[in-house]
Amino acid sequence: MSSYEMKRGLNQVLYKYLPDSWIDFYITEMRRSYTAKVQHWNSVPISDNKINKRRLLESVNRAIESYKSGRNKIIGFGEEINQETYEVLTPKKGKNYGVEAKVSPLTFFCNKCFSVYSFKNSEDYLNNNHKQFCSECNIPLKQIRLIYACKCGWAGPVQKKSCRAHGYKNIKIVPGQFKFRCGICNSEYQMVTTCPDCNSKVFPKNALGWEMYIPFSLNLIDLVENDYEKFMSTTDNGAEIIIANRLKKIDDDQLDQLMQNNSKVISEAKRKKLLEQKVQDFIKRGMPKKFAVMAAKDSLETQFGDSTITESVDFVRSGLIKNSEAELLNQAEIILEYKTILDSFDSSDLKDAIGTAKLLNTNANPEKYFETAKDFGIEHTQVSGSVPFVSVSYGYTRREIEGEGVNLRGFTREMNNKYNVYANKLETEGVLFEFNKEKIINWLLKNNFIDKNDQPLNYDEDTLRLWFLNNINTEIITPFNEIDSEENPITYYVYNLIHSISHALINQASQLCGLDKNSLSEYLFPNIPAIFIYCQNSQGFNLGALFNLFEAYFEKWLKSALNEIDKCIFDPICIEKTQACSGCLFLNEISCSHFNKDLNRGFLIGRYDIEQDERIFGFWEDI
Repeated sequence: MSSYEMKRGLNQVLYKYLPDSWIDFYITEMRRSYTAKVQHWNSVPISDNKINKRRLLESVNRAIESYKSGRNKIIGFGEEINQETYEVLTPKKGKNYGVEAKVSPLTFFCNKCFSVYSFKNSEDYLNNNHKQFCSECNIPLKQIRLIYACKCGWAGPVQKKSCRAHGYKNIKIVPGQFKFRCGICNSEYQMVTTCPDCNSKVFPKNALGWEMYIPFSLNLIDLVENDYEKFMSTTDNGAEIIIANRLKKIDDDQLDQLMQNNSKVISEAKRKKLLEQKVQDFIKRGMPKKFAVMAAKDSLETQFGDSTITESVDFVRSGLIKNSEAELLNQAEIILEYKTILDSFDSSDLKDAIGTAKLLNTNANPEKYFETAKDFGIEHTQVSGSVPFVSVSYGYTRREIEGEGVNLRGFTREMNNKYNVYANKLETEGVLFEFNKEKIINWLLKNNFIDKNDQPLNYDEDTLRLWFLNNINTEIITPFNEIDSEENPITYYVYNLIHSISHALINQASQLCGLDKNSLSEYLFPNIPAIFIYCQNSQGFNLGALFNLFEAYFEKWLKSALNEIDKCIFDPICIEKTQACSGCLFLNEISCSHFNKDLNRGFLIGRYDIEQDERIFGFWEDI
């Protein structure tokens, strides 16, 4: 189809025009719409200075390992997923061949006499105008937009059936039914086939049905152009310094000073040893001991920075339960993602929102914004723009997301020696909610989810932050597996709580801001704890809808979200058995980072557990 083009944004291509998917293709000069199958992308590798490939591929690897651990199968992925075996690709920009597709199915029929026509290939149909009309009725042929798709991942177009007695002569379609009929002997043949990969019987369905191709994607807040990330990756103990900044052991000014000087940080033990050596060196040069000690300290501060920085690094090492290099790096990257949103130059906090709401005169009760935030357990909230995200698609399933017989398939390799995933970078807007840590801990205690021995020693901000970093195990939170409530109870309850809040707010946001809820997505920070609800439409642009929602309707948004989840159309089954369903908290998989797992409406509004004979108190129950 090189002579026919259709322009689409990169982000839209990443979700809707992936290899082996069927798409709706409109040819302007012919004024006709067809379904077409995406053959492949003509891509270019994303340069290293655009995204952090290591981090992106590690995230893909964790997602695929999570999928396999649920006894699901994968096909077409490399044994190892890293920069040596995988390339991160994006479509070529400019004219021609970003994505190549072919008309499919190549089976057409006449809407008057119902005769069926087949074509050899896409070019055979498109390049022969006379073939596009019925030879008997001389009216344009209609495409049969049906395909076969099997759970194992195979898919193919519906093709013309042959009569056992008369072959392909005079084959017609049966209107309104999935059948072909021989125009000579009237024998009928069902549009059914056998999957060539797993021998399952497969029936035809709409080629554009969402279940025919389910893309698997993930999103990361991009850090590659972040000065703090550069500092962390190039500085000794950089991860510890970033975490110390989160724990308020190093303030922002000190952190910025360290970045500017690119100072190295050493352990306290090593500092003492070097100090003793330098003191002896100065004494040997004839300097009195008192002045030698002062000179040695000045020398160390010039070389390695203030000793308080070293003490802070040691505090992080000793204070964090998990402090291997990999674990520290993971914690620091999460903190930097959160800091990226928090420090967005294009942002508006609740105080700004109150001023805007009063100017707009929206009857949104702006004078109650702070009171409402406190009631809902929100410690800090803001709307941020220009937040950099990297979206990556790494595979697909058909018919179902997971389960018996379902295979997650990787993309066909574009380059001979490497596998590939597809990615795109965009900037978007979203609303950040950081929750009151003390209120969450009190909620855990009230429900006996933790006992007094598990609570922090005191409730100052530094201790609370460290408690969440230590007690929320982010490494076990994977897309396809539920969190084990017995092995990781604190992680389980906190994640379920903020995940449920996120879904409740997304569902209601779509009602108030005009964006489809499938255009909104979530990014969760359970060890902060916080959530970020952001715009992720396929066209890759946003219109300030979330800014308007936050500034003009903050109180209405939260209170209407609570009202909506108070009842579910599937109650009492929902609240008593599943605690979440499509009638209350579920979102489309593209919007949920955890495939609608670990959700519990009872944690928000409260419920009585009949089976356990216990009362669950809701986080929002007293509002």
